Amino acid sequence: MKALLLLFIICGFMPAFSQNIVGTWKRTSSILEYVDGKTDDLQKNLSVAFPCSADIKYVFESGGKHYMILPKGCESFPKIEASWTQTGNKFFISQKVGKTTTDTNYELSFSGKTMTMTHTYTPAEGLNKTKRLVIKYERI
Repeated sequence: MKALLLLFIICGFMPAFSQNIVGTWKRTSSILEYVDGKTDDLQKNLSVAFPCSADIKYVFESGGKHYMILPKGCESFPKIEASWTQTGNKFFISQKVGKTTTDTNYELSFSGKTMTMTHTYTPAEGLNKTKRLVIKYERI
């Protein structure tokens, strides 16, 4: 009976462990949270500067390459070259925009077709008033 219960518990968690980031995604929100509890909706700010940004597709290839498919009208959007790795719910991405490279660690979680990437800021990043960034994507 205990073995059956254990098997049921393990099988119940299998979908969460088997999901990964490989595929094509659409960003649905990007919320910056501050230590004082306030938030900024970066996705909203981005759509003001680049109205076409709602239609950007984010591609994560199995070989660790990441790129964006820009819709018509978004040609002036900054080009990003990136590579990534995922181990369980830990996600690391190295992004290059122009001559600047940024390395960032995230925690990943999945719920249905939604992926959430959460980056918690450290004191070394020099953003003392910033707590974390929570980005949500939907698989397309």
